[in-house]
Formats: sequence, C-alpha cells, structure tokens
Amino acid sequence: QGRLTMIKLALCLIFSLSFYLHGYYFATGDQSTYVPQVLQRINPALFQRDYLSQTAEGDFSLMFPLLAQIIKLTGADLEWLYFFLYLTLRGLSLIFIYRLSLALTQSTPAALLATAFLSLPKFVAGTNQPTLDNSLLPRFFVLPLLLLSLNYLSKKQWVISSLLVGLSFTIHPYSGI
Repeated sequence: QGRLTMIKLALCLIFSLSFYLHGYYFATGDQSTYVPQVLQRINPALFQRDYLSQTAEGDFSLMFPLLAQIIKLTGADLEWLYFFLYLTLRGLSLIFIYRLSLALTQSTPAALLATAFLSLPKFVAGTNQPTLDNSLLPRFFVLPLLLLSLNYLSKKQWVISSLLVGLSFTIHPYSGI
C-alpha cells in the first residue's frame, strides 16, 4: 500500500512538473484554426466566408462535432472545456506512458524515470514544436488512446489494440494512420 502511494505521488509530481514546464495555451498555433471549426458547428452563421474553418480535416474528424455537441448540451465555456480536457488527457497520457514503460521494463524505478523523460518538454529539430502539445489539438486528443493501444499490443491483445487505433482514427484520422 505504501509503495502504491509513493508511485501515485511520484506520478503526481511528474504531472505537475510537466504541466508547469509545458504550460497551456488557448487558441494559439494550430488551435487558432481548430477553435473556429468548433464554434462554427455551434453556430453555423459564424465564419461562413472563412475557408480555414472549413478544412477537410474538420469533416473527417469526430473531435470537432463531439466538442461542439458537448458545448451545445452542457452550455460549457469553450475555453474551460478545452482546459479541462487538456488536463485530463495529459494525465491519462502520463498514466499510460507509465503503464507501457512498466510493461516493457518490468521495473518501477525505470518506468518512473521513463515517464519523467517522456513527459517533460523536449523541442524537436531546432523548432519551437514540443514533443507533447501545449494546447488541446486533435493529435493530443488521441494520444492517450494510442498509448493505451500500445499497452494492449505489448500484452499481445490484438483485438483491443486494433479497436483503440480504430477509435483514434475516427477522432483524428492522421494519427490513426
């Protein structure tokens, strides 16, 4: 019981440090294209002449209609919904990174170290693009599903893994591929 508490505490610390270092940004970068797609699904009169809000990705992804439907049904504020989902998905990603690392290494210290390394921001190829997004984007939306799929794949549970990849594909086709 004490060991499990220490693991949870370590994961909470990694989560907090990761969130602190990554930060969170609303409606910047790619999200500045995606937010209007959600808003237009809530109110079709918006952005009628803005072709960026009518991209093909918006037609093939379930993310935008799903978020618009949640907002319509609950009356939730778009910014708070995105922030809550971002925190939830970042937490799930961290847990699934830990579970996959533990399955692959069979060592709690190694899994915690791997989780820390894979959760902290690293910048790719000299660009300002972090390895984990700092806003809620479709590819980040499916990251926990794909990590969970790898967990099942490591246990040779092909059907569940395939179903999770299929679900990821319906939310964000590019990531599913």
